[in-house]
Amino acid sequence: RERTLASLPRLEVVSSPELIRTLERLLKDQDIAICARAAVVLIQLGDGKGAQALLTKLLKQEDVHNRLIALDAIREIVIGTKDKFPFEPELIINMLNDPVPVVRREAIQVAALLDGDAVYAVIAQHLVDEDARVREAASESLKQAWTKSRSAVLTILETGHGVAVSAALDAIPPGEENVLVPLRGYIQREVSNIRFYRSMIESVPRKGRATALLLEAMRYREL
Repeated sequence: RERTLASLPRLEVVSSPELIRTLERLLKDQDIAICARAAVVLIQLGDGKGAQALLTKLLKQEDVHNRLIALDAIREIVIGTKDKFPFEPELIINMLNDPVPVVRREAIQVAALLDGDAVYAVIAQHLVDEDARVREAASESLKQAWTKSRSAVLTILETGHGVAVSAALDAIPPGEENVLVPLRGYIQREVSNIRFYRSMIESVPRKGRATALLLEAMRYREL
């Protein structure tokens, strides 16, 4: 049934009262994946009030699997409806703060499809996410939309630290020439940091185990 529902949009099936009734019944199916797939088709057919309510409800459920199913369905809706996306962007943006990393990662990929400056600014904030794969998803999404995400990425590059800067650098497309000035500023700051830590290392006495540990930590920070 799920495969059949997935094929309907590709077949450009014409809406009919009978088809709509069938799809609305499937919104109450015991299989959440079937419900979500029916919701996708209903929205693409232009009769999605109940479908929107279902997917919104799934996004707010405690079950991580259900939230992921809803995000996957919404991804398909974004791709299929283009300028007629029926949900408020904030619904997806809020999912970027989900406590579960895999949900944040999927939400970033869906949010990137919404194609708005405000969206890219929010995605850029996840270049500092505690989860490495979420940071990677944010970097890749921003790289794919570089002409629109450039400002948000460079802001992180100019103001961020540590993993945030690394993720911002990953978001810059290879060969991009219009970032030379910000990169020059970044390099100058890094050189200043290295000089500072070297001066600190040189000023620490070389005696004692505690001092040795401190020196090792400072050398690691220098790198």
